[in-house]
Amino acid sequence: MENDDLKAIENAAAEIAFNAGGLLLNHFTQTLAVEYKEDYQKSPVTEADLASDKYIKRQIGLRFPHHAILSEEDTETEETSAEFTWVIDPLDGTTNFMHGIPIFGICIAVLKNSRPVVGAIFTPSINHPKGLVLHASLGNGINQSYMKGSKTTKNSTSMDERAISSMPAHFPNMFKYRIGTWLKLGDVRSLGSVAYEMALVSQGNFDFVVFNGPHIWDVAAGVLIARESGLIVYEFDSSSNKWANFYQFNSSSKEELSSPSQLRKWRGALLIGEKSHVDFMAKGMRIKKNKIRRLIRKVQRKWLYKS
Repeated sequence: MENDDLKAIENAAAEIAFNAGGLLLNHFTQTLAVEYKEDYQKSPVTEADLASDKYIKRQIGLRFPHHAILSEEDTETEETSAEFTWVIDPLDGTTNFMHGIPIFGICIAVLKNSRPVVGAIFTPSINHPKGLVLHASLGNGINQSYMKGSKTTKNSTSMDERAISSMPAHFPNMFKYRIGTWLKLGDVRSLGSVAYEMALVSQGNFDFVVFNGPHIWDVAAGVLIARESGLIVYEFDSSSNKWANFYQFNSSSKEELSSPSQLRKWRGALLIGEKSHVDFMAKGMRIKKNKIRRLIRKVQRKWLYKS
């Protein structure tokens, strides 16, 4: 694919994310109608989610009619595969959004076969009332836009300094780690929006982030943006029980197509950040294999919401 074509897709994704972000900001201070997905009322969906989703899908359909689309809000999974698949989360951090907390985002990624080649993340910004968009395409670096494009700047700390990191809220139950690794976690944050955390690590505000079991629409844009900002992206390989460089979602072949339904099933673990930080963490941190505990929790949740 020509680089100019890839940049054109990137610019379109950034524009769509920015405009959809405007829709969210218009809803942010309003009373919202809320529904819940069929997962024991853990995942709320507001009219803002649906308005953003509708706008993004319409724009993709008008501009790239031959591309496939996978959205978090899809109720029916499209089985048709395409060389390019748009993976979107129209509002990541819905619970924050509902409670008036301005920590949320929009994720738009484009996969070529199963590999991220374009990413755009919209987040609110205290410095820019209309919000900003981080966006990138494969091999072209990272850009930051709110009205016009500009290059981002990043800060980083050494392993001797106290890091700032983001972890899942139940990190100790998900991972096992050496004592030395625990001491280097630094100041840990859990913000309630993967998109927002991905934007922060890509800009150098977080030194590293850890995710366990996110959906593909939460991270597809972020892994590309993080890499293009010079960060390392590791995925946990359960077969070898080690962290390895992330390349693509699902398929083992670089040229193999993955249908939206196959991509929807991806639930990996990611470690992202500056090389010195992630290499140190990767040496001393593994995912716990505790199927019995997960089964007990599943039964408890089902019993709780039926009673």
